[in-house]
Amino acid sequence: MKPVSSRVFVDQYEHRFRIGKEISRGGQGVVYETPEADYAVKIVDPRTSGGGDSDPATAIERNIERIRLLPIPDGLPLASPVTFLREPSKGGFGYAMRFVSGTVSFLEHFYKGVADVEINAAFRHSLPETLSDEERKKRLRFLSRYAEQGNARVRTLALADLACTLARLHSAGVVYRDLSPANVLFRRPKNNLPLRSYLIDPDNLCLTGDVSEKKQPIYTPGYGAPEKLDQSNPPLPRWTEDAWSFAVLAYRVLTSGRPFPENEADGDDWDRPQDAASPSFSYSPADGIPLIRLVQPNVRSLFQKTLGEGAAQPNRRVPLLLWAFGLAKSADLMVECPNCHMAFFPDNETECPWCKGPRPRCVEVMTPRWTLFLSERSKGPKEVLFDLPSRLFKPFSPVSWNATEFRVRCSFDDQTLIPTRKTDLPSETALRWMTERPPHEV
Repeated sequence: MKPVSSRVFVDQYEHRFRIGKEISRGGQGVVYETPEADYAVKIVDPRTSGGGDSDPATAIERNIERIRLLPIPDGLPLASPVTFLREPSKGGFGYAMRFVSGTVSFLEHFYKGVADVEINAAFRHSLPETLSDEERKKRLRFLSRYAEQGNARVRTLALADLACTLARLHSAGVVYRDLSPANVLFRRPKNNLPLRSYLIDPDNLCLTGDVSEKKQPIYTPGYGAPEKLDQSNPPLPRWTEDAWSFAVLAYRVLTSGRPFPENEADGDDWDRPQDAASPSFSYSPADGIPLIRLVQPNVRSLFQKTLGEGAAQPNRRVPLLLWAFGLAKSADLMVECPNCHMAFFPDNETECPWCKGPRPRCVEVMTPRWTLFLSERSKGPKEVLFDLPSRLFKPFSPVSWNATEFRVRCSFDDQTLIPTRKTDLPSETALRWMTERPPHEV
């Protein structure tokens, strides 16, 4: 984070916004926190804000009004523009947007992460004996950092929440257009607040097929769909470009690797397939964790359709609602290892594949619609509180998919799951208890 600035911006009502720490930086400007916890400020680069107006400030002011008129669904976790800002002392300009405090960007959290992570020696049990000492230390540091930043279940749920937001935008006929890790904020579950992903930097939103937006492609290097890289014939805005950017983002967040071989000729655009007609998408990145260890087969299929077949055929890419459904399904089939804090699929393993520790005690909660695992987090209280989400009992909805339907008290000793309210779980709910594997068992 950059140090707090003394720059002050003023809106049309003479309200003053003092900019603070930098949140994200892109080709069109920089987003900052403010002392007002509910607001952030974007300072716009005048070189990218002409838009047909001789005065860049006029262009960005008109753009704010344009975004306000878009049919953005109510309650969407999107930092909508609030007011145009000018900087009296230096002539700068930008806009204020809604902001959620206590969040951090995907870029800061999942890409950069912890600088000096504490090495978890438990991971050494799963490393091949053939590794050199240097390779072993590097792998231990990588796995320890991955677990500290958030295991595969945490990452998959964060991505599912982001996919729900984009699906709601697309259902309203709106395209985001510039999805990147710097433009997505993340909040881990804390103090009864659920995990949540938020979109910021909304100044490129537009309607699907808006002819007036067919000027020059807008994208963050490394996340632009192949068809957007053709400067001579930029496509009309469509949901398919968001689907491509999301798939690249999801791949990087989950695997900590890259979906395509690095191509130096493309400069920063290392995510562009070298040949769109025969893309070289891989399930196993050279510098990360293979997808097969992180998600279910249905999610791997979504990656193949979007980044493989969808490279040359945009219509083959998967809509964001199906991404949200698949990611949530996959995440709910995972449990967290209390020893190393990584996540894995307990149905396929009798021990944690990351540290070889015993599988924690867990219960599989099944309904005709959904399956979800609850696991013992640590050797603690006899009863543990869990929230059962609405997706377990109701049709999957991008609006309420993660809303709590029941809060339950779970006892792994007594193998009971009882709602805290004086009511019973629906009669079609089935439970399957899975005991911990004893350490001496082979």
